[in-house]
Amino acid sequence: MPLQPGEVLTRVRGPVITREVIAEFAQASGDHNPIHLDRDAAVAAGHDDVIVHGMYVMALVGNHLRRVVDPSLIRAFTVRFAAVTSVNSSLDVTITVADRSVGEPEDVVELAVDATRDDGTRVVVGTARVAVPVGDGRSANETALRGAR
Repeated sequence: MPLQPGEVLTRVRGPVITREVIAEFAQASGDHNPIHLDRDAAVAAGHDDVIVHGMYVMALVGNHLRRVVDPSLIRAFTVRFAAVTSVNSSLDVTITVADRSVGEPEDVVELAVDATRDDGTRVVVGTARVAVPVGDGRSANETALRGAR
């Protein structure tokens, strides 16, 4: 059965993002902006505490996408940050089929990708465009998407 708009491919809760994780990401990325590492600087900028790097959040969401879709099939992945992610949060990531286009040599499936904080605030709204090669049958190759759930 072909993927249908509205079909949820995955809904998963990510790990708690601790100060240690934020510090390790700052070291790895070279992004030492004080709002990620220094509580006083974060409070002075209007936050309750340090906030998670946006690129870490995008990588976390992308990692969940990679678990659902063979990375070689991903043609585009974009996100918009709707809110900040605070230290000691975990994110619920949901990937849903948004649309489908039939074509040759591949169909294109548009996925809606979003992440919400523990308190229900949406922090990421995104999309991924995924190619589904047309093989012996249009639905036969969709196991690459469905099988990873």
